[in-house]
Amino acid sequence: ERNTQQQHDSLSKTENKKGSKRGSALNKENDPSFFVSGSAAAANYLVSNQTELVPPPRASAVWWDGVKRNPYVPALGRLWADRTLDAFSRLRLYLEQVHAESDAQTKRPIVLPPLKDRAGWHVFCVGKQEAEGNTGSYYGDDDDDNNVDDDNFEEDLGDEVKRTMKTTDEAGGADKKKDAQNSDDDLPAWERGLLDNTNDGYYSPTTSLLLQMDQVMVRRVLSHLTYFVCEGWSVTKMRAAWLYALAARLDRSIHRDDAVIYINS
Repeated sequence: ERNTQQQHDSLSKTENKKGSKRGSALNKENDPSFFVSGSAAAANYLVSNQTELVPPPRASAVWWDGVKRNPYVPALGRLWADRTLDAFSRLRLYLEQVHAESDAQTKRPIVLPPLKDRAGWHVFCVGKQEAEGNTGSYYGDDDDDNNVDDDNFEEDLGDEVKRTMKTTDEAGGADKKKDAQNSDDDLPAWERGLLDNTNDGYYSPTTSLLLQMDQVMVRRVLSHLTYFVCEGWSVTKMRAAWLYALAARLDRSIHRDDAVIYINS
């Protein structure tokens, strides 16, 4: 009986030890500092403010007020893309239809720059001011400092001097007119036609002008305008109109490198 009592006491002590270990483990798991790594001060701070720590909500539990808001940069809709492609396709079909007619060619063709004259085509399509980067005429002439009161000046002159000045002015005007005529004669034929036939100093991409160009010229002019875009010239309204019109005149696809430039433009 004594041996049996001793065995029973030893078993009780063993179970008590195991129970105390399990209890201490459970207490550690319930203690928030058990899961916090780092310094003791940080652990104590987190434990002392555990009531203020709120875990982030689940994605499915995020509240939504049901109001659909527009994005900061609205995406282009499919309808806009369809309309743009449809307009471009109709322009291509129109040019093909007019080109197929017997009287498609213009009766008095426009004199064009040489095929390899990149600078000439630049002026031809967008004008000299824009081609030189002077769009907006910021090189304005300011002659205010050089103005002279002609009325008071002429009152101090005699009649003979006035007659001499008038004769000199008439001769000078005739010389200037003659020099201007000679300078126009020195210009290339396409540039003289540009001055005579346009008010703005450039040609718009009209149907007759586009049909006057063959495919080799269309691709070359398209390459010229693309070159200046790559060099930093801005895509103005007239430059964009020429790029759009020449692309519609193409009968075959262009190289992918050129296509990237047109898309970015």
